[in-house]
Amino acid sequence: MRPATRLRLAALAGVVGLLALVGPAAVAQSTGGADGEPFLAVRSVDSQYARGTALGVTWTGDAADLEGLRVTENGEEVRLGAPLENTDPKGVVFVVESSSAMDTALAGVKDAVTALAADLPSGTEMALVSYADSAQLVRDFTTDPQAIADGVDGLVADGATAMWDGVYAGAQALEDAPDLQPNMVVISASPDSASVTSPTRVTGLATSLGTSVLAVGIEPGAPASALDQLVSTTGGRYLATADVDRTLKREVRPTLVGQYDLIFATQEKSGAVVDLGVELGDLTTAVSYVDGADVAGNLALAPVAVDSGGGGLLQSGVAKLLAVVFALVAVTLGVYAIVLVFTKDEDGLSAVLQVYSDPYGAEADPEDADGSAATSALIQRAVDLTEEFAERQGVLAKTEGALERAAMPLRAAEALFFYGAFTLAAFVLLFLLTGNLMATAVVGIVLAAIPPMVVSFKAKKRQKEFLAQLPDTLALLAGTLRAGYSLMQGVEAVSQEVEDPMGLELRRVVTEARLGRPLEESLDGMAERMDSPDFAWAVMAIRIQREVGGNLSELLLTVAETMTARERLRREVAALTAEGRVSAYVLAGLPVALGLVMYTINPKYTGTLFSETLGIVLLVLAAIGMLVGFLWMRKIINIEI
Repeated sequence: MRPATRLRLAALAGVVGLLALVGPAAVAQSTGGADGEPFLAVRSVDSQYARGTALGVTWTGDAADLEGLRVTENGEEVRLGAPLENTDPKGVVFVVESSSAMDTALAGVKDAVTALAADLPSGTEMALVSYADSAQLVRDFTTDPQAIADGVDGLVADGATAMWDGVYAGAQALEDAPDLQPNMVVISASPDSASVTSPTRVTGLATSLGTSVLAVGIEPGAPASALDQLVSTTGGRYLATADVDRTLKREVRPTLVGQYDLIFATQEKSGAVVDLGVELGDLTTAVSYVDGADVAGNLALAPVAVDSGGGGLLQSGVAKLLAVVFALVAVTLGVYAIVLVFTKDEDGLSAVLQVYSDPYGAEADPEDADGSAATSALIQRAVDLTEEFAERQGVLAKTEGALERAAMPLRAAEALFFYGAFTLAAFVLLFLLTGNLMATAVVGIVLAAIPPMVVSFKAKKRQKEFLAQLPDTLALLAGTLRAGYSLMQGVEAVSQEVEDPMGLELRRVVTEARLGRPLEESLDGMAERMDSPDFAWAVMAIRIQREVGGNLSELLLTVAETMTARERLRREVAALTAEGRVSAYVLAGLPVALGLVMYTINPKYTGTLFSETLGIVLLVLAAIGMLVGFLWMRKIINIEI
């Protein structure tokens, strides 16, 4: 197998490997709670309880079924006491939508909320929040169901929907009543359209309070995704329904009332991290806490990372990213190895001698005929479609020119196809890793810009080397003409003496001339490929001198002296502007570097910039300001000669 073939197969294997890592996300275990099914959830863990550790659970089924509840502590089953009804003072905030979308449903919602308030246990503290264009606390906490009924009765369906503002107002009411167990019943019928409070801020406050949210979505217009996001973050249930009264009676009330405490003796030392597994029939859930603490709510009971003394690096985001990179490399190498196993190796002695043993001559390698890196019909078809699309958009010719200037032996269509495949896979992988669309977009754009920047860098580097070789090349060519060579012979002789890239380009000119292309046209093509005005002027001088006659060698020496003077001036300018260039690069890279350092040190602090609207606006303005400043400095230090 030829080296070029291995390189192409490796590129194809890289694409397959990257796509192989993009898999479906894991799904959390359910605790039941579908319509009519029992619901199980862990509400709190109090390891400061005098009689042992008190596990607070919410169970909407028969209380007698709790006798079959199994709890494991760090993998070991513990012995539970009899379930006890939870007697903590409870607070329930009704957050009811009163926008114009509730016009037909509001009457039924009023009756359902009034009935639920009257049916809750005596002594339950209740509050009422309504939201339309804005949120309003209609009734503060009270134990009088009639006060809630009067507040609900005064609601009028009108205006837009500020759901997140309403939930935030409910969370603020619970924050002002810290002695109450926080519960919230959200009733919504339409997507948010008027909130000024961000979802991140709302869920942050509700989660910090340990609020259990019961979200009731009135079909068909309920904002299911938003309510599900609220419930999954804070803990609780999302209930989609067309019959609010039935849902409040059969699902919401049992969830608010069905709260129990189970006592067990812990075997762990104070301060140790404890992982609890809770199982009842087919329903399972798991929580973590630190022994000796009294914790409640979804956030406080989330799994706790264990510090193993030196394992912080292995648990960091950087280590996870490195693990993904190593996995990508492993998958790529595996795909490449499989391809090598099933691909015939043509580097052996028999392959070399085949041209002599075949009486009719060796058959041309189809791969060499078109230089294609596509090893299957599917990939070849994708490359062809990419080529057609790029040609219609005018991108194909530009890409071919860029690859030629950078001396990269790739077909433009293949380069565009693999670039697009890698970019798409990188975007998907970044989103799965971060879960943040804004961060994915920023990092993805940076990664997508790297390949064009590499091609441009190689092309500019090659162009600088070409310009540096140009005066000496013209002097050598003038010397060959003085020695009696023709122009064609002189170009061929010089092409064998000078180094690349000049030598490579001159050898291409010689080849084209031998195939019948006029020498002047080949030299013009060389000037166009290298994007060199200096060489274009030299070719123009050669063309004119050949048409009118004269001493071409003296003309080339004069041009060479001019090029030498221009090159000397370029280097002087580069030396004088070196400090300005370095300053521009440092000032452009410093904010990005500091941002990465701050994100590594404190992700939550800097994460606000990507989650809040104001933060995103500030990031965009900062990026625009940095770009304008860099372009300004670049304009100052770039002196054309």
